[in-house]
Amino acid sequence: MSKIGRSAPCPCGSGKKFKNCHGDSSLFQVKDGEAIPLSESAQQSGWLNYPLGKYVWFLHKTWSAANVDIPFWVRCSRQFGEPVLCLCCGTGRVALQLALSGFEVVGVDLNAEFLKEARRIQLQLQQSYGEILRVRFHRQDVVHLSLGRTFPLAIMPAWSFNLLLTVEDQGAFLKRLSDHLGDRGVFVFSVENATKAGNEDFKNGWLPTDDPQVVEAKNRMRRNTSPEEVKALLGAAGFEIVAVHGDVESIKGDIFTAATAAMDSEFNIVARKSAPRKARGRRPLRCKRVACARARA
Repeated sequence: MSKIGRSAPCPCGSGKKFKNCHGDSSLFQVKDGEAIPLSESAQQSGWLNYPLGKYVWFLHKTWSAANVDIPFWVRCSRQFGEPVLCLCCGTGRVALQLALSGFEVVGVDLNAEFLKEARRIQLQLQQSYGEILRVRFHRQDVVHLSLGRTFPLAIMPAWSFNLLLTVEDQGAFLKRLSDHLGDRGVFVFSVENATKAGNEDFKNGWLPTDDPQVVEAKNRMRRNTSPEEVKALLGAAGFEIVAVHGDVESIKGDIFTAATAAMDSEFNIVARKSAPRKARGRRPLRCKRVACARARA
């Protein structure tokens, strides 16, 4: 399939014909026979067709210096359960390490070349260790996440949340994610510290854009989102923050103070779906005659 036929089913999954639904091929990427719905962030962040280059991670049984965060994700998987949904999984750096640790993992990413490399590394690891890794990879835009199942835990490592460039995409993603988590499901994700990042952006080659919170460098873009904004976004999507971790250890006390905001280069946030509100049932109607008779007795 080189293009989407006007009378073909819309790739968004609405069940409508393409011409009666989205109708605009620029909102999708057609590659290797599949059409992927694209959010504004997916089209502009620069990661959709980003080449492998130096971002290829060759995994080893022993954690390397590049994988210092892996024990944190393993601990989260043990605490909150499997299968684990690994969002923006890239070449599988975290997803495959979790699978090597015995967890069932589902990885999602938009970059077709990254996923091709992840599957190649998976086969290589299975041949090396003589065991089948319980991991599957899907190509989707997380803003349009659609897997048809739920998970007790979803993770988004390595500042990938900052690649959601608009508040609308951030909110849409969190609502989609909520549908993919079971009751009281947990979402653990890394967010770059907007305060510290803002102070170092120009030094590191990031340049401002028309949006004061979005910066650009080498055809890549990211959004600097403050902890206060993250808290508001999570609350609007039905999540509550249960823990926040910094670069090294858990941050205690008020996690949104100015002092804390200047300490670490990232926050690792643990959020849980809020408990559903119990429906208040109406009191049953009582027959007035019965009530009066009981009162006289």
